[in-house]
Amino acid sequence: MLDLIRRRTALLLLLMGWATATPAQMVVQTQDGLGLVFDAQGGVAALTIDGQELPLLELPGGFFVEDLMQSVPLSYFETRVEMVSEGIMFSGRAPDLALELEALISAQADHIRVDGKVRDTTGQDRGLRVGFGLPVDAGGWTWWDDIAT
Repeated sequence: MLDLIRRRTALLLLLMGWATATPAQMVVQTQDGLGLVFDAQGGVAALTIDGQELPLLELPGGFFVEDLMQSVPLSYFETRVEMVSEGIMFSGRAPDLALELEALISAQADHIRVDGKVRDTTGQDRGLRVGFGLPVDAGGWTWWDDIAT
C-alpha cells in the first residue's frame, strides 16, 4: 500500500510539473491529456487521463508475444527502457522463444504511437501474436459486444 501511495504522489508531482521523470519512472503524455508511466523494466506503472490516474490490475503489463504454432504460453518480453528525444525506447528479448524486440513509444498530439519490430534469432519464419498489455481495471465499465467494438 505504501508503494502505491508513493507512486501516486510521484505521478501527481510529475503531472503538476513539480518533479521530472527519473530513470525509474518514464512518462509519455499527449497534448490532449493521455499519459502512460513506465518503470525501469518497461512495466506499466500508471495510466492517466487529464491528470486522473486510472486503476490498474495486479497483472503484468507491457509488450508480450505468443508463438501461434507451438504450445508455449504467452510470454512478456524482458525489456530495458530509456528516455530518448522521441519518447521511450524499449529493447528486450523473449529468451524462451528466441525473439528480440525494439520499440519506441512516443506521444503525439492526440494519441500514443508505438513503432517497433520483433526479430527471430533462429532465422526461421513463424506465426506470432505480438501485443501490448495495458492492465486497466475496467470493472464496472460498459462495453458493447466486446472490448473491440
